[in-house]
Amino acid sequence: MIRLLLKTFLVPPAINIVLILIGLLLMRRFYRSGLVIAMAGVLSLGLLSTLVVAGRLAVSLDHYPAFNVRAASQPQAIVVLGAGHRDGAAEYGSSTPTDEGLVRLHYAASLHRRTGMPIMLTGGPMNLRGSIHSQVLADSLERVFGLQAQWLERKSTTTWQNALYAAEILLPEGITDIALVTHSYHMPRSVKLFELAGFNVTPAPTKFGGNYDWRRLAHWLPRMDALTLSARVLYEYLGLLWYSVASPVGDGMANART
Repeated sequence: MIRLLLKTFLVPPAINIVLILIGLLLMRRFYRSGLVIAMAGVLSLGLLSTLVVAGRLAVSLDHYPAFNVRAASQPQAIVVLGAGHRDGAAEYGSSTPTDEGLVRLHYAASLHRRTGMPIMLTGGPMNLRGSIHSQVLADSLERVFGLQAQWLERKSTTTWQNALYAAEILLPEGITDIALVTHSYHMPRSVKLFELAGFNVTPAPTKFGGNYDWRRLAHWLPRMDALTLSARVLYEYLGLLWYSVASPVGDGMANART
């Protein structure tokens, strides 16, 4: 519940709308202060909806380079972090990963073909219908890419749980060195959590951020995809802030919160 509230109200566009509403309410008694707060909400919403701002936010979390497939020493397995799915997609007649999930699957398939490393897919039930996310990923991996995952982690609902439950499966098999696949902006938090779970992590980021030319008017026009990216990056910063003051180790598997 805490994670859901944070994800909803402390990232755009909800936080901006809250600022606007607070400002409008304050304007009845404290006009100037309320106006400043409301305008801050409007301005920040507009800026976070632009490619210039969203792109630079994403680049700020691009801490790791692309995976080196020609390195002399390679990890033992590829671990793919889930990114949500759509249940009962009409066009497929079955559940299918979101666009973000397909991006990660695509990259994992590419890494597998170039290195031969086996694949683990992570993610448990995502909603009340009980669809297991890693199984949806596995079905798509086989249907779209003609590959089979060697392991499915079926219980997690958070990144911390991804790491803990993956460790339950892989560490007893002697697999301690992994290539971790997720979006570049998600990688700093993910690496930290998987290292805490006992893995030696080689980051394998995908979908890097980009710096857009601030001199082009088109890059300052509001866009939904830019706002979505800003929200995801800011959520990652919230997660990093959370773990800088509260260690996830004490949360345990059932109570992992971010």
